[in-house]
Amino acid sequence: MLNAVTKRWEDQSTTKVFKFIFYCDCCGKAIPSPEYPFNSGFKPKLLMSEAERKARELIWLRDHDAAYERANLLMQTDHIHTCEICGSHICGDCAVICDELNGGVCCTACLESRHYHGKKMWQGE
Repeated sequence: MLNAVTKRWEDQSTTKVFKFIFYCDCCGKAIPSPEYPFNSGFKPKLLMSEAERKARELIWLRDHDAAYERANLLMQTDHIHTCEICGSHICGDCAVICDELNGGVCCTACLESRHYHGKKMWQGE
């Protein structure tokens, strides 16, 4: 599995749906992934043999890993930006297009500490 795009994240998956929450390294804002439904391909039953239970568990684990990879990649491409100064992974609210970096992205903390100038990428993702 890929390392999470942010330092802090949560797995809120259940037996029916996979869902992950990633948190901005700068402000801590929660950025939820889409929910990915889980379907084992088995008909629902009350009583399962040990082999059926293990098979369902293995399918869930495989699909969980795939859903996590998908969510993580989506965060990297559509929701999370990397500060070119400190390397933090930040939400659009913390991302600044920095004049001193020729339009590169930095976080608000680096912008302020270095007295750089720029424009916020966006407000309220």
